[in-house]
Amino acid sequence: MMKPAMPWRNLTDEALSAQCRWEAFRARGPGGQHRDKTNSAVRVTHLPTGISATGGESRSPRENRIHALKRLRLKLAIEIREPIDRRTFAPPAWFVEARHLPKGALPDRAPTLKITPRHHAFFEAVGLVLDVIAEMRGDVRASAAMLGVSTSSLKRFIEQDGQVLAAVKRLKT
Repeated sequence: MMKPAMPWRNLTDEALSAQCRWEAFRARGPGGQHRDKTNSAVRVTHLPTGISATGGESRSPRENRIHALKRLRLKLAIEIREPIDRRTFAPPAWFVEARHLPKGALPDRAPTLKITPRHHAFFEAVGLVLDVIAEMRGDVRASAAMLGVSTSSLKRFIEQDGQVLAAVKRLKT
């Protein structure tokens, strides 16, 4: 989905939260007698885009806010595309630093991407990867070359999260 580009990717949690509306509600489902007695579940809506996410797996509103904000960042990365110019594109420095060439590897081998969902730049990397794949019209091999990583490494990165994989499949069609 192409929406207007927003500089949300570089924002701290506090700055992103300032762009959002937070709501507390009672979560339904398993969890015993405490689950239906408190408004500990939260819904966060990013006001500039209307994208929302929820967190309700914990009895702690604080933990649910953290989970909801992470889910919101992932949704923003998946749904908002930023334009890329193929002729002038170069991966940003933080992305280049996240690439790794194993010891003893041949010099002509493409580096692997060492960003997991726990990495501080994971959501930013998801957005960048999807921007490049969108520009390359779903061609993962060409996108890997553009990002300066191996195709297999990029595929592993994409397959870490089912929502990211589904977004790439949508970009291929």
